[in-house]
Amino acid sequence: MNRAFSYIVTIILSVVFTLIGDITARAPKLSADDAEHATNAAFRDGSFQARLDLENGRKPHLSVGRWSTDEDRASYIAGYEQGYTHSLCTNSENFATTASSDCMAP
Repeated sequence: MNRAFSYIVTIILSVVFTLIGDITARAPKLSADDAEHATNAAFRDGSFQARLDLENGRKPHLSVGRWSTDEDRASYIAGYEQGYTHSLCTNSENFATTASSDCMAP
């Protein structure tokens, strides 16, 4: 009886761990660029400011003076442009007026 119970527990655990491994392997992975953007404060700030500008009905305005280095300014601009395009495409009332090629940009 004890040996049969051990075999059953072993089989059940093997199936469970196999399913967990399969689910983990299929999970979406972040690309290197996405991971870098996720940890870059200037990029995130640009994306946030773009979303705020759209929500408040303001025209695009890049306030790069908020960042002191050229690298941070470039990241802010990239984040602003990506955030503005993404927010514009996800906004249902503006979707019809946006070119489809702009919405397909990452």
